[in-house]
Amino acid sequence: MKKLFKFSVLSVLVLGFAGCNNDDDGKRVYSIYDEPAVVEAVGEQPTIRTAYGKYSVASLANSTSVAEGSLLWVAFMFERNPSDKELPAAQGFRYFEIDSTKVAVPADAAEFEAYLSDSFSDSIEVAMLYNTYIDSMLFFRFTQKAADTQKFTYELVCNPTLEDGKTAPTLYIRSKKVGEILPVHQSSARKSTVFGIQMTEYIAGYKEKFASPVKFNLKYKIGTDKDGEDVYREFRSNPITWTVR
Repeated sequence: MKKLFKFSVLSVLVLGFAGCNNDDDGKRVYSIYDEPAVVEAVGEQPTIRTAYGKYSVASLANSTSVAEGSLLWVAFMFERNPSDKELPAAQGFRYFEIDSTKVAVPADAAEFEAYLSDSFSDSIEVAMLYNTYIDSMLFFRFTQKAADTQKFTYELVCNPTLEDGKTAPTLYIRSKKVGEILPVHQSSARKSTVFGIQMTEYIAGYKEKFASPVKFNLKYKIGTDKDGEDVYREFRSNPITWTVR
């Protein structure tokens, strides 16, 4: 079970993985690795939903931090029997929780400029978009120069004005540290963060003004120039086409 490629980001596409093989008993065993999931039910019968379907996860029954609606980054295996009416059971389930926010869609240029001068001022070295999404939420992985335990949050801001030569809106990715600001002890220290962006408002606004499918351009802040002005890098795959199911 391989995924259809929807996005091409930078020179390398960030892939999760969904594969299939046979075990020693000849059973069909599937694996899902490096993928997003949302918790649909907790308690005695915890359930998650991925881009491929729903799964029961018995090991989450003892979790005190995961709640209904939590976003997880997961890896697990499962067996699928077409005649079985119960949900496939996740085996060897591993996960960590991830954060998310909603896309910001400013009403005008002044509001957009206000976003670009806010406290989200940390540089991003690499920004990559996963080709898997859930409902209207996209998932990114960001790499930044920071201590491995440093926490970040992000914003995705839509320019309400089409930029020169663009046929779709441009979205700006910005970042800031949260919690304790940790020192970087090594020049090679890097922090990798997976983060979700809820795109519902952007999709609705896009469909009012443009024809389907949904398209957008992405830029992310990589630093500042000698005059203190923010410098952004474009995704090489712009414009990105998203056929939202």
